[in-house]
Amino acid sequence: MPEELKPCPFCGGKPDIREACGHTQVYCTECGANNIWSYAATTLWNKRTRRDTDLKPCPICGKKGRVFESYDRKYCVQCLGCTLTTVYCRTPKEAKAAWNTRAVSET
Repeated sequence: MPEELKPCPFCGGKPDIREACGHTQVYCTECGANNIWSYAATTLWNKRTRRDTDLKPCPICGKKGRVFESYDRKYCVQCLGCTLTTVYCRTPKEAKAAWNTRAVSET
């Protein structure tokens, strides 16, 4: 039985599934958001993170960042605007610390 898909995390739209070569991809039929082609695409689509209020704005564009977990349980923070991404870390706390670190201004 296929896993029921949660609504799009961006627009709340209805998701659908594409299949090719034994892999699947979930995409939103309304805004076009999609995930990577994977054997675990539905599981990845349905994963949700809680909103992080302890992250500084992106140092490049000023938008919000979000903690993401990789398939091998490593974590990074990625800007939801310009997609600036930290290195992968062992814990969400380490990823947040990497994101919140800022170089000292030389002005």
